[in-house]
Amino acid sequence: MKIILLIAALPLLSLASDQTIKNDVMNGYKLSTYQGFEKKWKLVTVRFRKDTGEMRFTYANNLAYKSLLRGVTDYPNGSVFAKISQKTLDDSAFTSSSVPLGARRYQYMVRNKKRHASTDGWGYALFDKDGIVFPEKIDIQSNACAACHRLVPERGFVFSQKMNLTPGSDPSELPKNTPYSLNKITFTTIKKSTLPDLVQNILPEKENEIQKLTHEISRYLFQGTLDEIKPTLTKEAIRSKKPALVLSEDQKTFAIVFVDNFDIFCSNDGKSGRFVKSISSSESQKGKLLENRYCWTD
Repeated sequence: MKIILLIAALPLLSLASDQTIKNDVMNGYKLSTYQGFEKKWKLVTVRFRKDTGEMRFTYANNLAYKSLLRGVTDYPNGSVFAKISQKTLDDSAFTSSSVPLGARRYQYMVRNKKRHASTDGWGYALFDKDGIVFPEKIDIQSNACAACHRLVPERGFVFSQKMNLTPGSDPSELPKNTPYSLNKITFTTIKKSTLPDLVQNILPEKENEIQKLTHEISRYLFQGTLDEIKPTLTKEAIRSKKPALVLSEDQKTFAIVFVDNFDIFCSNDGKSGRFVKSISSSESQKGKLLENRYCWTD
């Protein structure tokens, strides 16, 4: 914050330092910019995020929806996708199913080639359930979103594809777009000794080599990126039998995943898997470590 007042500015400065002043604008968009989109726009698809336990509903305005159906790779200005993420919980009356509990976050993806030229013509806006922007730096969040969506340039940088809900319809009628491949994300084997002390101390003593993710995603890490990349880290940790790591350039934000013991198996939904531990730290966690242990099945 640039200080332009003296004594009169002190109360405001104090409030800002306590983060009581909350921002509700990201890249020129508020949650209210597309108020009621869930009632007016087309539902494109639903995805369940196993890493976060979220059910995500993606909607498209008329321009984006028509472009999606045509399978275009260059969406016209004015195309907008919106997403509602809902936390889920097992239904106590039907425990084999999970039900949405209410909105946890909202996301916009807005096409304007000139305004958002630095992020491939798409502007990103992420909000919590109250319409407040998440605490990480906006440029980091925007570039992180763009870096992730660059995995699918053949889809016009749009992950979502229309789900088929018509009885008896032929799936071949839907646009054929090449699915993205995690082969675009590579890993390099590095020595444990080259890592920051904090990361070294987290790892099991027996581990001497680490699989480090090498992709532009690692340049723009925030909590959302860490959540999304953990499944990729998990698969690499199991494949290589080495810890897998994504680490920011300033070495302050990271996520690391490793298998506790390859000789111990677990079970999830009737499938056999292995216990995996993930540990991460980001700006929103204020330097604290977030640790999770879960049963991973392919």
